[in-house]
Amino acid sequence: TAVGTVEQRSIVESIRVSNPTATYIEGEMDGLFAQEKRITVRSKLRANESFSFAYDYLIYAAGSVVNDFGIQGVTEHCCFIKEIEDVRRIKHTILENFEKASLPRTTPSERQRLLTFVVVGGGPSGVEFIGELSDFINDELSGIYPQLVQQAEVVLLNSGASILGAFDEALQSRALESLRSRGVQVRLNSRVTEVRSGSITLTKKSESPQQQLQPFGLCVWAAGTAPRPLTRRLADALGEPHVSSVKKSGRLAVDRWLRLQGLPTELVG
Repeated sequence: TAVGTVEQRSIVESIRVSNPTATYIEGEMDGLFAQEKRITVRSKLRANESFSFAYDYLIYAAGSVVNDFGIQGVTEHCCFIKEIEDVRRIKHTILENFEKASLPRTTPSERQRLLTFVVVGGGPSGVEFIGELSDFINDELSGIYPQLVQQAEVVLLNSGASILGAFDEALQSRALESLRSRGVQVRLNSRVTEVRSGSITLTKKSESPQQQLQPFGLCVWAAGTAPRPLTRRLADALGEPHVSSVKKSGRLAVDRWLRLQGLPTELVG
């Protein structure tokens, strides 16, 4: 789960076991030659080693990466919820913060910072995660750190005027009410401008915008995704209309059969 309450071995299976008929190569595609129906792959295990593969049909499903929107400090000081290693880091940080907060020489202000857990992004991923985070702290950790859990703060920052902006207003209101009933502090119209070690600088949208400082012991960034560098390179190599599609939405342009527009039918997005 998002806070690591389910062990990795319970949800991950080797592709060699799950699909023994497939040939698996651990590497990263770094070149596509559509007219030749060939790709080049760089090894993930040996430096400076690459391979070339011919194909009949190519299915491109590389996914996305976290979008930091060019905000300083996001990559250095935030956790993400994209990979299994991200979840491990999040759970380790939560438990470590509670242990640090329990030390006798921890000052009250430092204890409060350690026990402040911030999620940036009010979309589906951010809302789902902060709900699980709140449940984990209040249900799982309350028996271990009963006094500290009472001091813990869970904060959701969203730049928009509502959470779950892609959904209808009734669902937005219900989700907002549900989070606040669990004790989650939802701060709307709050745009992050910089992230430093232990604090976030944000601007509150108003008639007279002012910068505010939000301390944190853990910050999870769930504010959006961007195309992988490989997707951008692929779009640049393919040319229009694929480049404009990637720049605007982070997605390659496909037709109704999921084929990349303007290319041979053997290349599927």
